[in-house]
Amino acid sequence: MPQRGEEQSAQIKKFAVAQGADLVGIAPVETYADYGSQVDVRIRETEATRRDFMIRDHDVAFFDRLSNAANTLPGAQAVVIIGVYAYDGVAVYRRAR
Repeated sequence: MPQRGEEQSAQIKKFAVAQGADLVGIAPVETYADYGSQVDVRIRETEATRRDFMIRDHDVAFFDRLSNAANTLPGAQAVVIIGVYAYDGVAVYRRAR
């Protein structure tokens, strides 16, 4: 029998897909506690820019604050990631893996 959290996850995923999401993931909030610095590492590794991560120069502080869900929403237990297909033909990745 599914646990309550598993049932909620399944309901969230089903709803998001019904609304047009191509991909839905749910992870504990701790998973993204260090996301901002991970983005910085990836930028250095690939010679990308924050713009390639859809972060405009004037939004850096906003991104840094929001990238840690526990700081943005104290008490949060999970992060829901919703992916929708979008092609960016102008992004340039010099050393993509």
